[in-house]
Parts: sequence; structure tokens; C-alpha cells
Amino acid sequence: MSESVFRGVSALLSQIKELCDRPHRSKPVPGVEDGDRPLPLLRLVRGTESNTVLTDLGARLCEASEVKVPLALVDADLAAERVATRWEGTDRVAGPLLPLVDELRHRLAANRFGYRGLTRFRHYRLADWLTGRRLTPGENRDERVDVTDMLRLWHGRADRPATGTDAAVADTVATQSTWLKLALLLGVAWHRPLRFWLWSHGVPVLGREPRWLMRQPFMVPGHSTSFTGFAERLTVGRRAEENLEQIKKLLVHAFLQDLRAAYGSGTWRLRRWRRTAYTVVLLEGITEENGGWELLRLVNDVRNESTEHDPVLFVATAAEVPDWLTVKETLPPVNRLVAEVDDWYQNLPARRQSLRGDARFITVGLPGAATGPVPTDEDEAAWRTCGDIRPRPVAVLARRSFIVSVVAALAIAAGLVGGVWAAPRWKNDCLPSPRSGVATAWMAGYGGKEECVGYSDSAAQVFGDDDRLRKAQLAVFESNADAEDLHEEKPSRPVVTVVYFSEFTTPAGWVGTADSVAEELTGILAQQHLVNIKSEQSEPLLRVVVANGGYRMDSARRVADDFLAPLFADDPTAMGVLGMGRTVEATESAIGALGDLGIPVVANALTGEGLTARSPMYFQLVAGNKKQIEMVKAFAAGRKITLYRPEDLAQDSYLASLVKEMGDSADVVTWEEGQVSGVRPTCEPNRIAFFAGRESEFGGFLDRVVECTLDTRPVVLGDDAVSRFVAQGSNRQKETYARQAVSYVSLGSVVVTGNETCYQDGPGEVTVLCRILRRLTSGNADDGPAWRDFGAALRENSAPWVGERVGISFDGAGLFVRAVAVNQTGRDRRDASGLAPNRAAIVQEMRELPCPQGKKIDSGKCYDGVSGLIDFSADRDGRSRPISILRVADIGDRKAVPECVFMVPKSPECPNPNQVDAPPQ
Repeated sequence: MSESVFRGVSALLSQIKELCDRPHRSKPVPGVEDGDRPLPLLRLVRGTESNTVLTDLGARLCEASEVKVPLALVDADLAAERVATRWEGTDRVAGPLLPLVDELRHRLAANRFGYRGLTRFRHYRLADWLTGRRLTPGENRDERVDVTDMLRLWHGRADRPATGTDAAVADTVATQSTWLKLALLLGVAWHRPLRFWLWSHGVPVLGREPRWLMRQPFMVPGHSTSFTGFAERLTVGRRAEENLEQIKKLLVHAFLQDLRAAYGSGTWRLRRWRRTAYTVVLLEGITEENGGWELLRLVNDVRNESTEHDPVLFVATAAEVPDWLTVKETLPPVNRLVAEVDDWYQNLPARRQSLRGDARFITVGLPGAATGPVPTDEDEAAWRTCGDIRPRPVAVLARRSFIVSVVAALAIAAGLVGGVWAAPRWKNDCLPSPRSGVATAWMAGYGGKEECVGYSDSAAQVFGDDDRLRKAQLAVFESNADAEDLHEEKPSRPVVTVVYFSEFTTPAGWVGTADSVAEELTGILAQQHLVNIKSEQSEPLLRVVVANGGYRMDSARRVADDFLAPLFADDPTAMGVLGMGRTVEATESAIGALGDLGIPVVANALTGEGLTARSPMYFQLVAGNKKQIEMVKAFAAGRKITLYRPEDLAQDSYLASLVKEMGDSADVVTWEEGQVSGVRPTCEPNRIAFFAGRESEFGGFLDRVVECTLDTRPVVLGDDAVSRFVAQGSNRQKETYARQAVSYVSLGSVVVTGNETCYQDGPGEVTVLCRILRRLTSGNADDGPAWRDFGAALRENSAPWVGERVGISFDGAGLFVRAVAVNQTGRDRRDASGLAPNRAAIVQEMRELPCPQGKKIDSGKCYDGVSGLIDFSADRDGRSRPISILRVADIGDRKAVPECVFMVPKSPECPNPNQVDAPPQ
């Protein structure tokens, strides 16, 4: 290909190449802000001799690689003819006011520039479309309706034949009732008008074009009260009354606005970074007649008056300069173009400030190809050295491939991080819940094992993975719903909310205590069933929130601080905490923290010494370790005791106080943590092997005991923690345990020995607790589904006798209900009726509950429970409560009923209080 060569072609090509390059930030041009730099209107005046430089440049740009500079090469003389042909046969009343602009729009919208193409000219097309429409007077009573209908047509929401979805809606409407038909028709009728209304009122994002048109400076859009009124002023029937120059400026401004939108604005927009070359418009042979000079003049004025930059470099050739344009007396040759551009940038601020008609123009002369000066060596090589004009490579950070990679990497990372975060929570049912009665956290607990802790009052969150324990929680939650319904029916019945705080989770592969926790929930559920019934009276209703302190209550303090404290602050019905799991440092700390907040704590089975000193609002339902050791020594009756305990007791205050109370009364054998299986018990039939450890290690200890021959085995006596082992049926399923007797300290033997036939129908008097448990296991159709499911699990998996923790928890929950009942109905409420009870008052009520008739106790203050009388008037540490030793003759037999072999104080409920546990025969 042979391009035109002349003196100055090198300067022209190099300057166009530099002007095309779009910097990330503007060059330091005086008066120009950061961002896009202003571009000149470059006019090349040629003499009578033809110069094809723009045609050659256009061909070179079109032959570039896949990534091209956005380009429009237009012969101004042919533009009007092409535009007329393009619009021929359409419903347009009048052709474009600016045919040359319409041709530029058509050329630039062509898909010829790869991903840098310019395909959307929404602002210009709307404005141009309006100038080609005519409003016919008299079509509607309100002519404004005509322009609205016209705009609906543009917006693509005009009425059209019912097809697809519309037809399906019509069919649906035809088959419905009258009212439903009306509702559906109104929905269909208002769907499209709503979208059009949002668009025509310039709502951000939805109505970009109307919003922009009403804010741009030309035609004074503020004189119209709405966009529809402004649009009407652009139509053929109305624009004769408007300033034609202003309408043309509006069209040019809309065209340039579409290009600004395509190029992005601001320094950090990725769209801006990806477009590294300005759009080039090459106008060949402009004259006054073909509209070329008019277009450049309008662009100049729009740039001056709008004060906005646009990303278009106009380069035009003309045979002469019109009279209205000021030029230098001697036209600078094109080889001085670089100096002319520098001079233009220097003087632009002052020239545009004065709104000069030539502020944006740079005019140079083109020499003739034959008669002009001789080209220089640079000119001869210009097309080879400067003719390669193409967009600068996109910055790595803005490349689509990089963005896609980053997004993909972030998505993968988010998936991995989210997966790492969500997977264990999903697996362990610990995802955050929006429900107000649920608050959980996934955190590291005992041994660094993560688990789900927090609280819940509904099926939205169930703790643990043991089936029986989960069903017990669901049954409690079902009873919560009953309490709320009953309170709604009869608001005079106050709701008592009790938080049952225990350990619901066990790390995989570790020995847990799910059955013993389920026992305690069974007692609480029985108390709920007792009080949450329809009645004409005003007894309180019981609502229970379950709270998980984690395995071995290791997270008890964090749960108290992070979850329970806010719960009690927000819920005036919450009266206190029940349970507390086990005596460990975290539990003791939680007791103190709750006491500081004025929250009472009733411990079901804590026996550590000195717990009452932690909080004045702490109450213990069972005797402590001091009384337990006194009973063990009395039970020994002179026989030797070997104390088996873990070596390190620093983190277990329960075992520490137990060992301390034993003192020097026994031989001591220790084991390192987790190494109980290495202990070698003394095989003497008359020796008491007292296990002072946790239930999780009792099985390993028992495995070593049964290695002794049957006639040499010591008397196995476990501390009260072993009751959890006994309750956990899965622990006892070993053939080697057959015929092995195990005795253990019981904190509620009255419950066990007094309800041996509780799950069996038959004659004889049964306790209140027993009647409820029989109903629970009966599968009564009138009960709720969760209650029946838990009852079925209880029938299948529980021992035939009632566990001591069932009765103790039944009493603990009942204690709160009874205290509130006395406070609400047994006090004079002349000035405070309807007020929720104060927790401090409830604490005092617990200490002053009057004993029922027929119960003899010195203080006259007690709560009559199924586990015995509870008297907090003299002490809060349970020292007055009975304590005993129960014996299971065959620990391998799940159905073997424990028998009482020793009790302090002596009681007829233990038929042989002085019996000594004999070695197995």
C-alpha cells in the first residue's frame, strides 16, 4: 500500500498518535484537572490539489490488529445521502437535524473495534428520536398523554399483542374468581407503568437518559415541569418555537455524553483504565454546505459551555476556512503542528473562559503532493515509524483476564475461607440464626476442640449430636411454645424463664455425658408438663432456654459473659440459671460473673466446696465433697481405702476438693491425664478402691479392675461423677463387666429407689414425677410430636428406673416456679400488680418458701421435692440434703436396678443403712 507522503506528514502522524494516547492521569497542562485531557479540533486546510492523508490514515487504523483505535472515517459530502437512505421507509417524520452526527454514531456503533467498541448511544438516540416524531393535535383530550404514549413506545413498554407471559397471564385471569381477576389485572396493568414512571422521572440507575437530559444546560430544561414536557418541546410539532441552535447543541452534547459514558470517568474506574486510546473522527472534505463546519463549531461551543471533557479527537480536511473562523494571517504549515499544539494547550484556559468561537481549533495547512516542499527523510519514513497508531496495552490491573483471575481467585479464596468457616458450623448445626431466641458461636473449647456454644429457646438451634439429647431439647422447645400460647390466652399467668446451663457437645471420639444431660432435661420437661397446662388458676408458666457451656463446661465463663448476660439484660422473665454441669474453674468463674449481675444460680449436681463464696445468689441442691468423704470413710468401717485419682488436679476444682477432704486417710495411686488404663489396682477383696476421677476415665479404670480374678477384686466405689457413667448406657456394654459390682456416691438416691417401677404400669402409689414420666413414655396421641418422639426414645434407650438427675432437675425447675408463684400470689400487690418479679426477690423467696403441712422441719421453710426436702433458709450449699451410696450388682446389666447400701443421715428409704458392700461371690 502506498500512502501519501509530503512535508510535515511525520509531524502530523506523530502528533495524532500522541493525542490518541489516553493517559491514566492528565499531563501537567495549565488549568487542566486530573483525568481526561482536552482534545483539539484539528483542521487541515489543503489547497486545490488533493491530499489523501485522512483516507490513508483511516485505512491504516482499520488494518490494525485485533485491538483498534475506535474510528469513524466519514466523507462529509456523502453523509447526508447515506443517512437519508438509512432512515427511508421508517416511521420517522423528519430526518436527523444533524445528519453528520447520525452518520458518526452509526459508524462508531459498528462492531469493528473488539471489546473496545462503542455500541450504546442512548442519550443521543433518545434526543434524536424525539426530534423526528410529530404530535398530532387532538388525538387525546390531554395532549400530554400523547407524548407520554410516545415515550412509552421508546421505552419499550407500549401495548403489544399478548404473547408468551402476557398470554399465560390472560389465560390465568380468565379462569379465576372475580376478585382474583381484578387483582391480577391490576398487577399486570400497573407493572409496566411503574417501570416507565421510574424511568421518565429520572430515578437513579433506572432513568439515566431522562435524568441527564433534565440536568444538561441546553434548551433550559428547567423551564419544563417534567421530562415529558421537555420531550414534547423536542418534537416536530413543537420545536419550531425553540432555538434551533440550542437543539443542535443538545444533540451534539448527547452524542458526546454517550462517548463519555463509554470511557468512564474518574481516575480509578476500571472502564477508564481499559480504554487507553481516544476515539478518532476523521472528516473528509468538510464545507458549510455539507454541515462539516457546523458540526465542529457546535462541538467547540458544547465543550466551552458544558465545561466537560469528551474522549473524541476530531481531524478534518477542508479546502477553505469559513469567514466566521479566526485564523492567523499566514497559515502555519503542518510540519509546525507540534508547536501549534503546545501553544494551544498554553492558551486554552483563557480562550475557553471567554467562550471564543475558535477556542478548540488548531488550523494548519497541508502542502500539495506534487507542488509542495520536498519531504524530509523523516517524512519518507513516517508511515513506517509513526503510522502504527493503536491503543496502548491495558494496564495489568485493568485487563479483563486479570480481573477475571482476581475475581476467580477471590471467589475460590472466599469459598475456601467460607468453606473452612461454614463447613464445621453447617456440619455441627451452628450457623448463625436470625431468630432472637438463639445466639451461638463456634469456638475452641476443651483440648482446643471447636464446638458450638451459646443458647437457644427453639428448634432453630439444637445442640449436640446425640439423638436422645436432641429429642429432649426439641420436646422442651415444644413446651416453650405451649407456655407462650397459654400466656397469650391468659396474660395474668406470668412466664418464668429458666436457663438450663450444661454441657451438650462432645468432640468426636471422646467419652461424653449426653445421657446424664438428657436425664436432667427429662426432669425439666416433666416440670414444664406439670405447670404448662390450661387452668383457671394463675400459676406461673415455665419456659426453658438451653445453654451449652461446651465439653466439660470449658466455655462456661465465655458463654456467661457473651450470651447469658445480654439475655438476662433483655428478658425480664428470665429468673435464673439451673444446672451448671460440673465443678471446674470455668463453671466457678461463671457462677461469680452471674452473681455479680444479680442472676441466681441453682446447681443441680455441683459438689465442689466453697462455691457459695463465689456468689450470694448461688444455691446448691446436693451435698458437697466434705459430706461425701465423711460418708465414704464411714462406709469403709475400718477397711483400707486406696484412692485412685488423676495426677494433675489444677484445672479440676471438684476433684481437688474431693482429694483434699480425703486427706491422709487412704493410700494414693495417680495417673497422668488420659493414662488411667496404665493403673494397676490392688487385688484385695477387702480393700475399697475409691475412684476419685471423672466419668470419662472410669471405664478405663474398670477395665483394669476386672483383670483381677473374680474373688480378688477390690470393692469398687466411685465418686458422684460416676453416676454419669452409670446413666450412660453405652459405657456399660462390655462382656468383661459381667457380674462386676459397682458402688457409687448418689446425690439423689430417693429418686432412684422410690421410682423403681416408674415406667411399668401397675398397682401402688406413684409420685407426681412418675405419673408424668409414664405419660411421656405412653405415646399419648394428645401430646405434641416432639414430646412423643422423645417419649419413644426414652422407652427404647433408658434404664427401667428413674435416674437421680431426673428428680433433682425436676425439683430445681419447680423451685423457680414455686418462688415466683409465692411472690405473685402470696404477697400484697396493692401497688405493684402486673409487674414482673425481681430476681433478687425471687432469690429471697427461695429461702423463705413455707413447708407444706405435714412436713416437719425445724425452720419451717422448705421446698417439698421428689428428691427430698430442700431447705435454703439455713444454708445454700446443700449440706442438709441426704447423700447415699448406691450399688449396681452387675454393671454390665443395663436393667439392673441400683440399691441403696449406705445413707447419711440414716433413713427408712435406704432399707439397710449399715450394710457393708461385700466383695462379689
